[in-house]
Amino acid sequence: MTDVAGLKQAHGKQIWGMSKVFHDMFEWMFRAGTIWQLDESGKVTNVLMTEAFGQAMELQHKLWEVGAIHPDAIGGDLPDMFSPGQVALTVDSFSGFFTNMLPKLADSTPESEPEFFVPPAFDGGDITIQRDNYWGIVAISAEAAKDEDRLHELLNIINYWRRCQGVEATWGSPASSRANASVGVR
Repeated sequence: MTDVAGLKQAHGKQIWGMSKVFHDMFEWMFRAGTIWQLDESGKVTNVLMTEAFGQAMELQHKLWEVGAIHPDAIGGDLPDMFSPGQVALTVDSFSGFFTNMLPKLADSTPESEPEFFVPPAFDGGDITIQRDNYWGIVAISAEAAKDEDRLHELLNIINYWRRCQGVEATWGSPASSRANASVGVR
C-alpha cells in the first residue's frame, strides 16, 4: 500500500491504496480476535483494549500518514473507486466482484491485472478471520446434490432465504446478472 501511495498517479489517474478503511482486515492481520474475549487472567476484555487492536490501529495510521488511504475514506461517502482503476484494494461479495466490478475495471483500465489479496499476518504467520456480525456461506454438498429431490428442496430453502432480494431464477437457467443473484427452483 505504501508503494501505491508513492506512485500518486497511474494510467493517467490519481490513485490510492484504499478508498475505505477495512478495520476488520487490519484486525485479522494482528489476530485481534472477537469483540469480547477472555484475557490471560480470565477477565472479559473488549478487543479495543487489546495490544493487537492497538497494533492494527498503528498500521492504519501509518498508511493514512503516507497517503495510502483516500482522504475522504473516514466519514466520506465515496463512490466505487476500484472499477475506474483508482484504488488498489477493495472488498466486495463474490458475485458483486465478478459480475460488476471486474468488467468495469477491464473497460476503464484495460492494462490492469487484478489479483486476489489475502492480507499477511504482521509476523508472517496465519491471520485470524473473525466476524462478529451475521455472515456466512451457503453451500450444498456434492453428496446432497446426488439426490435430485433433496437438491431441489435445498435450493428452495436457499431461494426462501433470498426472497427479500427479489431475485428468482428457474433451475438450470443462468443466474441474473444482478449482484448477489441466486439460481434455484421456483
